[in-house]
Parts: sequence; C-alpha cells; structure tokens
Amino acid sequence: MVALKIIRSNDMMKKAAEKEVEILQTLNNADKANKRHIIRLIETFYYRKHIFLVFECMAEDLRGALKKYTKNRGMSLPAVKAYTKQLLIGVRHMHKFNIVHADLKPDNILISPDNNIVKLCDFGTAIEQKDISVSPYLMSRFYRPAEVILGCEYGVSVDVWALACTLFEIFTGKTLLQGKTNNDMLKRIMDLKGKIPKNVIKKGAVWKNHFDENLDFKFVDKDSMTGEEITRVITDNNAKRDLKEFLLDRVGPEKQKSQEREDQQYVKKTVHFADLLDKMLALDPDKRLTADDALKHHFIEDPKALKGGAGTPGKR
Repeated sequence: MVALKIIRSNDMMKKAAEKEVEILQTLNNADKANKRHIIRLIETFYYRKHIFLVFECMAEDLRGALKKYTKNRGMSLPAVKAYTKQLLIGVRHMHKFNIVHADLKPDNILISPDNNIVKLCDFGTAIEQKDISVSPYLMSRFYRPAEVILGCEYGVSVDVWALACTLFEIFTGKTLLQGKTNNDMLKRIMDLKGKIPKNVIKKGAVWKNHFDENLDFKFVDKDSMTGEEITRVITDNNAKRDLKEFLLDRVGPEKQKSQEREDQQYVKKTVHFADLLDKMLALDPDKRLTADDALKHHFIEDPKALKGGAGTPGKR
C-alpha cells in the first residue's frame, strides 16, 4: 500500500512540486537506512499533465491520532518523549542540508500503524535557506515565531520553535499560542515568554506595525462596548503565564502529591520537558536550541526511562 499526492497541472503548482521532490530526494538519498524520520518518496510520475508523488503509507497524522487516542487530552509522557527524539532527529537531518520545513505542526507529522514511529511530511512549503524571502505570513499562524511575524530574515530555527509548539500540543492536547492575528500572536508570545529582545524587534521589516518608537507594544484590540478596533500601548510585557505550570496541570495534582517513586519520576521528567520546550522557544533565534543540542537535553538523554513507550500514546 502507498499514499498518493496529486499536484494539479499549472505552472506554479508544477514548480512547487518539482522543488518538493528535489528536497525529498536530497533528504531520502542521505538516509539510505531510513532512520531519519522523513517520509519516503518512492517515485513520481505524470498522468494527463498532473504530477503524482508516491509515498510510503503511514496510518494517520498526529492531529488525527490526538483526537482518536486521547480525545484531545494529550498523549502520555513516554510517548511524547519517544516522538520528541524522533522528530528532533528528522529536524536535525533537514537542517544539516540547510532546509527549512516552514510548516511544522501536528497535521504534517505522520504516525505508523503500530504508533511507534513518526515522520515529518508535507514539504510543499519547504525551502533551502539560501532561497528564503521574508514574509510575516510564513508558516501556520499558531506555530509562527516572533521573528517571522516581525519580518526578520529567518533561518532553520523557525522549525525548532514550531516543533516546540507541536510537542506542547501532543502532550496537553491544547494549542500553545492561539492568536487570532499576527499582532495577537505577538501578545500571546510575550505573555508566555516576556518582552521580545530589542535587537530582534529592530531587525524586522514591519516592526513598526506592532511597536512604537519606545519599543512598547501596540496591541490591536476591540472596544468591548462598540466592537470597534482600537490600539492600546502596553508597556508591561513581562511573562504572565508559566510553561512549567501548564505542563504540570496536565500531569494533575494526584501525581504531583504522590510519594510513589514512579509518579515522582513522571513529575521530574515533566519538569525536564518544560525546560526543553522553554529553550526551544527562546525569543532570540540566535539563542534558541538547535535540534542537535535539543537531542542532548536531559529530557531526551536521561537513561532513567519512563515506563511505557510510543506504542501507547493515549495512556496517561
């Protein structure tokens, strides 16, 4: 059994498909052993001028798996740990070739029928770093980092940000940053991580859309009485939410208060997971963890394994 992706016959779609094939062939050819967690492109062919991409068949995407196995309550920490390692291996492999996926999210991660393996897919918007052009609307909004929204020149680190948002979602079943607009996204990012560094703001081509000359945030809101759009200048952009607390809420008070060694280990690993995500969500892309560094983090490398594994994603 295989999976087919059909690209309709028009010049723009054809050019994008050819680029996707080129990128996939680069990544697949450098992974003969099939251990880098990138979807395998088996072949391509034309039929009535349409392009057909033939892929290995996986079971479903992670968005579907979250709904099917957990009713959107999040997967078990052992499953998340296993998937985190695999996905970081995939991202590291892409970045080794200076390829930016540019659309990492649960929808673009496929899971095997036995739930043990995940792979990155949908390279339709992937781009080589040398070909990057600035756009504040690159990537799906909920997974878009501040440097993209501000119109900065970006690099492979945008994938690390998007993966961190995705991993949070896999564990909690909730979207980390659910902004309605780019401006709203910036507010939610700062509520979580604090003020965006000045050097990052000033590098942006459109920073004045969101900040004044004092670098105070211009939040575009709606008047509660009239419903009209208003702009409020916010001077306090310190973090107001805590990533670790979000994750511990998912674990629940029972495990946190438990004296059982297994429960204590689970809570400890959750704190490690929060630390990893925090470092992957650094506001300054130059200070953000690389995929290679993330693979060395104690959440991944700790030899004290959690009970369970990727094959039991729905078990808490």
